[in-house]
Amino acid sequence: MLLLTAALGIVGMMSLIAGAYVTITGGARWLGAGVVGVIIGPAVLYLAWHLIFRARWAWIALLVVTGLLFLSSLARLLFTPEAAGPAVTEIIGEIILAWYLTRPRIRANFRN
Repeated sequence: MLLLTAALGIVGMMSLIAGAYVTITGGARWLGAGVVGVIIGPAVLYLAWHLIFRARWAWIALLVVTGLLFLSSLARLLFTPEAAGPAVTEIIGEIILAWYLTRPRIRANFRN
């Protein structure tokens, strides 16, 4: 769980940094792309922080996000079959993560 939390922390920091960079430099066609990164970054960091302390809501949020990512990967697989490799890899990773999060030993670690 600590490795997953560290990975989420890195994703949050990179999203925040990239979003700020794109917003400041105007590196995207749509300014909102940078703003989204600036908003998503701290949200992911907040989630990662609460995963460290095993908050029940953080476990639920991570499970919901995993499900949404699974649906996104499945849609990408169905609508862009030429890019099937990465989509299949993501689907496998998301299934493994959902399986891991729902293990009784892991689920029991998150308090109410």
